[in-house]
Amino acid sequence: MMKKYLFTALLFSLVFVCNAQDSFIIEQKSTPPPPPPIVEGCEEEEYRSKCGVDKLNNAAFEALKATDIEKIIGHTQKDIIFMKIILSYDIDKKLLLEDSSIKFHESKRKSFGVPLSFSLNELPFALSSTSFNQEAIMSSSLFLKIDRANKKLIPLYNYKPKRKSFSVPDKFAIYPGCEDQTTFATQRKCFGSSISKHVSENFDFEVVEKLDIEGVVKMYASFSIAENGSLTNVNVRAPHPMLAREVERIIKMLPEIKPASLRDTPVSIPYTLPIVFKVN
Repeated sequence: MMKKYLFTALLFSLVFVCNAQDSFIIEQKSTPPPPPPIVEGCEEEEYRSKCGVDKLNNAAFEALKATDIEKIIGHTQKDIIFMKIILSYDIDKKLLLEDSSIKFHESKRKSFGVPLSFSLNELPFALSSTSFNQEAIMSSSLFLKIDRANKKLIPLYNYKPKRKSFSVPDKFAIYPGCEDQTTFATQRKCFGSSISKHVSENFDFEVVEKLDIEGVVKMYASFSIAENGSLTNVNVRAPHPMLAREVERIIKMLPEIKPASLRDTPVSIPYTLPIVFKVN
């Protein structure tokens, strides 16, 4: 019997119901955000989310060895960077290593990774048994000052970087077929609907059949639309490398896109597309 799939691009709250060879039928559906996970040791804290973030920052920083710090310092000329930690858990609170990472950022969009001396499942950090029975993601960022003379990293727990002034583009990126949209909101809506349709029409469910997946599958695709309309910094998070490669394939098939602009000057913008489908 052929499996049935529920396919949704959460960013636009659309659900596509189909058989593997049928066309998609669209119906409305809203998806409320899940409650944040509770971290072990933070159950009685008044601000449990902050407690969890602090524990994650401390666990990751204290795990860094001298060899790790030397590699990190050698990768950047900046005096202050930040460490971004992402831990992904399944419904049984088991850490999913393939979806978890520690990266070091010179800026929000410029990051680098180094081979660390420890595995993320070795961190003294866990979700509480009282946390909700659902998939969860814990993330935190910690700014680090580089002391090159002493080959040290100094944690800046209360550091607040100076924000550069930023102007929102007055025209969103234009997907082919959306040229008649004249406002930022309608351009973005048309772009979202079009890219959702592109993903749903081109996703190869034979990949899912080969993996014999059941239940809900969540993936996240992010990329930037550069000033020349090209796609850069494509990144896909998926529960299996084959699914990630399939989403990357579809993203690379996107047609030529007119870039966003500010006062008629092309600008680069980031874009994130959460993708969810359910295998029945």
